[in-house]
Amino acid sequence: MSVVKSLVIFSFVYFVLSSSAFAQDKTVPAVRMQSAPTIDGLLSPGEWKNAALISKGLHQIKPRDGARPSHPTDIFIGYDNDYLYVAARMYDDNPEKIVARQMIEGTGLGGEDSFKIILSPFNNKQSGYFFKANANGVREDALFEGANRKNFNWDAIWHVRSSIDEKGWTAEFRIPFKSLNFNPDNASWGISFGRDIGRLSEYNAWTSYNRQIGVDTAGELQGVSGVKQGLGLDIVMSAASNRQKLYNTTSINPAIVGMDSDYLTQVEASDFTFEPSIDAIYKITPSLTAVLTLNTDFSATEVDDQVVNLSRFSVFLPEKRDFFLQDADLFNFGSIGRNGRPFFSRRIGLVEGEEMKIRVGGKLTGRIGQWNVGILDVLQDSYVDDGNMNLFVARVQRRIFEQSSVGAIFTYGDPITGKGAYTIGTDFLYRDNTLVDGKVFEANFWGQKTTHPDDVAGAKTEGYGTEIELGGSDGFDTGLEFVHLGEDFNPTLGYVNRTGIDQFEIYAGYKYRPNSRWLKKYEPRIWQGNWWNTTGGLQTRDTFIRPVHIEFTSDDKILFAHIKTKDVLSESFEIVDDVIIPAGSYSFSKNRYEFDSSSRRMAGVRIRVEDGDYYTGTRKNYHASARIQPNKFMKFTAGITVNKITLNEGAFTTRQLFFNSNIAFSSSLSWISRIQYNNLSREAALNSRLRYNPEPGRDFYLIVNHGLIRDQETDPDTGDVVRNRFRSTRNRIGLKVGYTLRF
Repeated sequence: MSVVKSLVIFSFVYFVLSSSAFAQDKTVPAVRMQSAPTIDGLLSPGEWKNAALISKGLHQIKPRDGARPSHPTDIFIGYDNDYLYVAARMYDDNPEKIVARQMIEGTGLGGEDSFKIILSPFNNKQSGYFFKANANGVREDALFEGANRKNFNWDAIWHVRSSIDEKGWTAEFRIPFKSLNFNPDNASWGISFGRDIGRLSEYNAWTSYNRQIGVDTAGELQGVSGVKQGLGLDIVMSAASNRQKLYNTTSINPAIVGMDSDYLTQVEASDFTFEPSIDAIYKITPSLTAVLTLNTDFSATEVDDQVVNLSRFSVFLPEKRDFFLQDADLFNFGSIGRNGRPFFSRRIGLVEGEEMKIRVGGKLTGRIGQWNVGILDVLQDSYVDDGNMNLFVARVQRRIFEQSSVGAIFTYGDPITGKGAYTIGTDFLYRDNTLVDGKVFEANFWGQKTTHPDDVAGAKTEGYGTEIELGGSDGFDTGLEFVHLGEDFNPTLGYVNRTGIDQFEIYAGYKYRPNSRWLKKYEPRIWQGNWWNTTGGLQTRDTFIRPVHIEFTSDDKILFAHIKTKDVLSESFEIVDDVIIPAGSYSFSKNRYEFDSSSRRMAGVRIRVEDGDYYTGTRKNYHASARIQPNKFMKFTAGITVNKITLNEGAFTTRQLFFNSNIAFSSSLSWISRIQYNNLSREAALNSRLRYNPEPGRDFYLIVNHGLIRDQETDPDTGDVVRNRFRSTRNRIGLKVGYTLRF
């Protein structure tokens, strides 16, 4: 603890003495276009002559903050009543070396040559939109959930086209005002631009602060007026048909048993469904949106990754359903990472991994003056009977000062029991990036109270916490967090996997970017987390020391860390079937080694090795994955994770395998498949999705989900496995068509 404390104190002193920011107040006039440009990526002469021009106005933020870019960029900005138009000419002396490998949306554009737009219509330094495209015209968008945090699961309707020529490459964007929330009386919007040059690991920006580019560092687009959202009504119509089969396995001759049995896989159940659904999205004002959803369908949602859980606590899986991702930032509370969230949208429509049909739902999200509002109300199938149950959440925040806010949250409903449980909470965020030059200070304070009909008298259902951070993209950073969750704390629409605790975490780190041809960044870090029982006594202490984390200018990375754990089990813990770790106090440690090769190359690998003690024995963890991308149309990735655990109570090995195939026939037609298997559940799963997206707002999906289980036959005399075979357990083939009408 003394080492951590010393680092924290030294960090705060360093902040006061340091200055490493590169900040500018920049503006660009909002110029109304006389005629709409054709969005074809060609930057045709004359089409952008009336637009505002930012000529060679970018600067480096990485690798050298404030330096002149290696290649200049010209940016054109204009608008009319319905659209914001942006075009960019990215000059490049070696266009044949432009990195443009991605052709499929949603697979990430890391390491690519790309151009990005940051847009904050409210110009409040807290909210906004992120639009990005590579030289193939592949889109990436995100919603800012704070000054720099982005939610890349957000998706909107907008258009972009790109092309490569002898001068470099160009991109043309058309962003509908119908896709944005804004105040029509606000003439100044926050805006910024960035360019990534993949092969050089170079990042350029129009405005930045301490190597960061976000809504809080944006310049201004001045003079926006007369923009319209039409009626502000989107009707999203979709229809999904699914053929599902469930299988069982029986012996051909029921009298035959043992190692020589032959089996026949039979269809146990089969059904066909056709489900139309409709979403009506209406902008009551340009900054306030109401959504009505009927018979909501999630069949085209990406499947979850298989997880091998060797801990005592439940696993957190991220939200992937579009309906809940839209305006998800408005429901965030207290900057709580995972444990203790009052609202977690996967509690709606999913119970114990089983889908509960949402029959009707309504959502009201947006901003009213200085207030942020998020209200969600759904009626879904009941988990306990054949009826329906109502689930509700309301979240409000009021902006105070320039970058801070105070808010409250209320949730109602228990999707598991159907009882009338509720949670209330309040939070306060203080944020300031002007206290210390080049650094950002954030402090979060929150409190919650849960109530459930099953609570006994005197139940301890309170939760409260605080998190304080001071840091930036360079130099020292530090922070601490304290969380208290009562023994009976139970946010039924939230996420909690550890209650009856007092949690304290503290960290300190340093980011150093030398002016070097081969070394890009060095980032050592130390962190410690402590979990005590609220009744007294330590539960867990984890100490993480990372003296080596090096990123090279090639984008290759290496890491070495030492992790030390003390875990006090108040009761025995069954880590896997028939292997039970007895109650007691355990101390163990491990070393971690990692190598991750650059994504810019045609092929790459990621390797992680962990080796050390583990409870009453040892644990070795190995992960290896390989990627090959022969061209921009194909990418294949395969990987394996192995845990070899030897304990006094027993030894076992877990294996987790995956294979991903991404095939792009064009930027609008893609085929993505994923195969997963782990030996603990003995289950294999195939998910394959063919998507045709001729333009944003129009989608066609063909989805195949197939499940198998591996049966093992053993010799009754020796117990040895003599035969392995996979058999089908389920199969689903689905078609989904979606079309958006905008009024």
